[in-house]
Amino acid sequence: MKLKTIILSVVLILVVIFAIGNRDTMTLWFFGHFESPKIVIIFISLIVGFFAGIFLRSLKREEKKKETPRKEETTPKKDTGKKRKKTKRVDKEE
Repeated sequence: MKLKTIILSVVLILVVIFAIGNRDTMTLWFFGHFESPKIVIIFISLIVGFFAGIFLRSLKREEKKKETPRKEETTPKKDTGKKRKKTKRVDKEE
């Protein structure tokens, strides 16, 4: 088995144990009172946080692209004054 598969299996087992332990219902106020199992509320919070992280990461990448100039713009090419000779390629027939 690959290490990635083992790690994902362990995480999945821990999530299942966590879900079984949090089956109690609780009252939540979000513009009204709602009764829901704890695991559902935790899962919704996890999903919202996950997408918020992806969104913020993409914003940070866009900012970084705007701030860093291209490599071509920062390092000018040196002109040595020498010109290269143009050579023609001659195919030899055997």
